[in-house]
Amino acid sequence: MNRYLLLLLVSFWISQPSSAQTVTATVPTGISPLSVAVNPVTNQIYTANQGSDTVTAINGATGAVATIAAGDGPSGIAINPITNKIYVTNVNTPSLTVIQGNTNQSITFSGGAPSAVAVNSATNKVYGAASGAVVVLDGTTNAFKRVPATGCSQMSAIAVNPASNMIYAACSADDSIVVVNGVTESVSYVGIGQSPAVVVVNPVTNMIYAAGELGVTVMDGSTNATSTIAIASLLPLGLAVNPVSNTIFVANSSTGQVVAIDGATEDATTLSVGGSPQGMGIDPTTNKIYVANSTGDSVTVIDGATYATTTVSVGLGPIGVAVNPITNKVYVANNAANAASVIDEATYTATSISLPLQPLVLAINPVTDVVYASTEDDKLAVIDGATGNVTFAGTKGYGSALAVDPVTNKIYVGNLQSVQKEDYANISIVNGATDTSIDIPLASGGQPTAMAVDPVLNKVYVANYSADAIEILDGRTNQVTTIANQAFPTAVAVNPVSGMAYIANFNDENVEVVNGATGTASTISLAPEGWPNDVGVNPVTNTIYVPDSFSNVISLLDGATNTVIGNLPTGSYPWRVAVNPVTNTVYVANQRSANVTVIDGATLATTTVPTLGYPIAITADTRSNKIYVACDAGGSSGVTIIDGATNVPTNVLGGGTAAVVADPITGKIYLIGLGSVSNALSTIEESAYASIPLATSITPLPNNQAKSATPTFTFTVASRFSPYAPTPEAVYYQVDTLEGPWTAAKGANPTFSGKTGALTAGSHVVYAYAVDGQEAGMNGSGSSGQILTGAITAYAFTVVP
Repeated sequence: MNRYLLLLLVSFWISQPSSAQTVTATVPTGISPLSVAVNPVTNQIYTANQGSDTVTAINGATGAVATIAAGDGPSGIAINPITNKIYVTNVNTPSLTVIQGNTNQSITFSGGAPSAVAVNSATNKVYGAASGAVVVLDGTTNAFKRVPATGCSQMSAIAVNPASNMIYAACSADDSIVVVNGVTESVSYVGIGQSPAVVVVNPVTNMIYAAGELGVTVMDGSTNATSTIAIASLLPLGLAVNPVSNTIFVANSSTGQVVAIDGATEDATTLSVGGSPQGMGIDPTTNKIYVANSTGDSVTVIDGATYATTTVSVGLGPIGVAVNPITNKVYVANNAANAASVIDEATYTATSISLPLQPLVLAINPVTDVVYASTEDDKLAVIDGATGNVTFAGTKGYGSALAVDPVTNKIYVGNLQSVQKEDYANISIVNGATDTSIDIPLASGGQPTAMAVDPVLNKVYVANYSADAIEILDGRTNQVTTIANQAFPTAVAVNPVSGMAYIANFNDENVEVVNGATGTASTISLAPEGWPNDVGVNPVTNTIYVPDSFSNVISLLDGATNTVIGNLPTGSYPWRVAVNPVTNTVYVANQRSANVTVIDGATLATTTVPTLGYPIAITADTRSNKIYVACDAGGSSGVTIIDGATNVPTNVLGGGTAAVVADPITGKIYLIGLGSVSNALSTIEESAYASIPLATSITPLPNNQAKSATPTFTFTVASRFSPYAPTPEAVYYQVDTLEGPWTAAKGANPTFSGKTGALTAGSHVVYAYAVDGQEAGMNGSGSSGQILTGAITAYAFTVVP
């Protein structure tokens, strides 16, 4: 079946289910991991393994594991993301281990016996709760000292307010909270009438919460006035706060419940979870709370908006929980399994957008965040990616191919010849700013089945299937040249770095290579009797991938020499290919064997991932490192979503889909497909995101173009936290993905700047977020991990050297 026939059938409907959070990986750790913490800047996760005196470092992007020596009995962890240092308390001997995150080198300081640790990233100071003292470590010099707290013989937890530079320790032996001034190191005591086990701070409200056997004591950081919210039979083994929603959560291990407290009204709501809940992790961006049920081998997921709960099975004896709010991954320390479970927060809610006409092909302009769908009747649907609003631009004909130039903001619609309407094959050129259009006829007639744009050379390539021709449109002059004598060209892809275009000739067993600068063409022959059906390009490695549907292989072409450098086996009838140039991974959708072949571009090792049905379309989202496979399998049609780090698939049910694109700005996925209901375009969106009052704006480049391969960006930060707004400390940025390590921008609040590494020519997206001290391990309450980063901002641009 050729691509044109598929397009003629397009109509789509998808149901509205939300897939539950899923465990995507189980990572081995040391013996008896007790706590876990996340560095959102490096995407590294650390577990304190009490039984093996080690710390396990997990790379969140690749799953790679390293083992780091610690002291005797590591238990608590706190991280300073700004300095990339990890601090670990060791309970069996009085010591604190400091790990340098970029080298995994560690040093252990004896003395002090801290039972918990917290970090103030604003001052680069580390605080430990010890017997009769608060231990202070200077993060710059590693100078180590004790601040005597003679009024407290035993401390169990510690927390820091980075906004006020005050430190609070739970004095479990003397029914009080120890208060330390971070500047003067003066010590005072606030009696609370109960023995506190855990303590946390909300720096936005300057309120401190300590949980003991009688309930939760609330202390005003400005006045030290206290009140207690009574909770019966409380055995508090976990305490956490969401500063965005101003909600506090306490895990009651004796009753198998979590009590949610409204910070404004102090109203309490009791929620049933699993057996013996202990650690809790909060993701303020999704407003989800993750509770480790230590005797239930599960994690309870609490929706912070509705308090609805779901359960995810994990390993044996889960105790510690931490969340990366950047990647929306949850990490659970399974104490009895010597392993960490990785949970993907995404719930993939599917919705439908009604259109008055049948959508045919999809494309997106990431610069303007507008999605386009060609239709069957002289119209181009224009969908605002931010609002979902739909308008229409006029075209001429049956839009069978579609491409977007983000530099010129022009949309190209290939319209096939229609005898019934007396239309002839043409290209409609739509101005993205005005939605007005002009039509350029194709002298060879035929049916355009695929299009691709080179935004650097301003060229548009059209695979004209029935005319056996390649049409090249010059975006500057709108002149069309034709390369004839092809045989059913079905697919086209462009390498904007080399200026080469690659066209798969289905019936000629070859790939035509067009030099965009000179207009000359050459031919690369493939396997005899092959059916090249698609083309994928990795511009970073200059490698081209061509699936052969007849021979069940994918051919690898060297773009520098225009030669075939290898053929790799795939599944049955490889139909489509997608490339993630960030991870150098290739995904081949095998239509008849209902699976995807995953190829490591560096080693050429392959993995097979099953799909929901027969794959028809595929796209790789570099932003999240997820791959979306549109499948058709009758009653079980929908989308398979592959986690690029683990190759674990998740299925979202709905109508069988035939076209899919990813929005790198919003993270939404747009689909159309084969189904019983026409005139619908659908979206799949991950978990709904809360508005974070710490925002970063990115100053646009002139014409959204970078003339240098290493552009510099200006970032401006604004905090809307109230009544207290911690001062923004830093901005972090990276290009084309959220999964890699972030680079610190230079400057100071509110203006920062950052220069990228060398980028390839073509389209890119820069992502950025700010931090204000809440990203560090400021609440050292044992097994509960909670950090907050600013909202992620995305800006699309094109490198045009």
